[in-house]
Amino acid sequence: MGASITARSRALRAVISGPAGLVCQRIVAAAVGGYALAIMLAVVVAEGLPMAQFDAVMAGVLLSFLFHLGIILWVFAVRCICRMWLGLAVSLVLAAGVILLLRWSIT
Repeated sequence: MGASITARSRALRAVISGPAGLVCQRIVAAAVGGYALAIMLAVVVAEGLPMAQFDAVMAGVLLSFLFHLGIILWVFAVRCICRMWLGLAVSLVLAAGVILLLRWSIT
């Protein structure tokens, strides 16, 4: 029983770290992480622009498409997969911090 579990974990590790697994990781990072970061950056733009709320939200939403495109290009351009995941994680945390700061400064 134990040998089959270790064989399965080795096989899973080989699939994840293989070329197809690395491409799948980048696709998931570009789709899910890129969407999350683009939406958070859109909120930062909408909260930070000193204009009418509707105009700021529309500007944020329109810019989110460019943000997402840039994130997708960056995800596939980075050489190291660890640097890609770390960059996405740090960017998400920084964007969340900026959103919190903007919300606290408004109230």
